[in-house]
Formats: sequence, C-alpha cells, structure tokens
Amino acid sequence: MILLSPLRISFALAEGGGIRFGGMGTHNDKGSSDENVSQAKPSLGRTLRQFWIIAKAFLGSKSKRKARSFLAVLLPLSLAVGGVQVPLSYAGRDFMNDIALTRMV
Repeated sequence: MILLSPLRISFALAEGGGIRFGGMGTHNDKGSSDENVSQAKPSLGRTLRQFWIIAKAFLGSKSKRKARSFLAVLLPLSLAVGGVQVPLSYAGRDFMNDIALTRMV
C-alpha cells in the first residue's frame, strides 16, 4: 500500500490528461509558494468531468469486480457513519446545554 498523504495530488485535464504529483510547499515561477497564490475555484462541470474520468478508469479496469465490491461496501458504511453522527451531535448538544444550566444554578 502506497501512502500519498504528504503529497498534494492534482488531477489535470491538460493536453493528454493525466495526474500531476506535486510535493508540499512547491514554488511557482515568481518564487512564492503555491499556498499563497489564490486560484479560481474549479467549476462543477470540470469537477464532474474529472470524477467521471477517474471512475471510468477505476470501474472499467481488469479488477472491476473488486472495485465494485469495494464501492458496494463503502457506500453503506459512509451512510452508517453519517447516521451515527446525527444522534451523537444531538447528544453532545444536550450534554453541553445541561453543563451550561448546572453552572448557572
């Protein structure tokens, strides 16, 4: 398993497409870091197009059965996490309200 967490990965739809890997804190031509340069927010159409390219490559590969099974497991798990977070947020809110009320008394 390859960990790419220290790298910033940007998917480019430039000529020929592909994936660009850039290290953290890379500098542009003017000498300032990329984090300081404000960039325009990508459009929804571009984001969906990039997602479709990646999904098509992933789900249409030789291991598409494995990819689809991972997706079939991932979607219910992500919905379950969201379903658990909602009651926990209500419980946390009630707990903090009770603490605030006991300090007032």
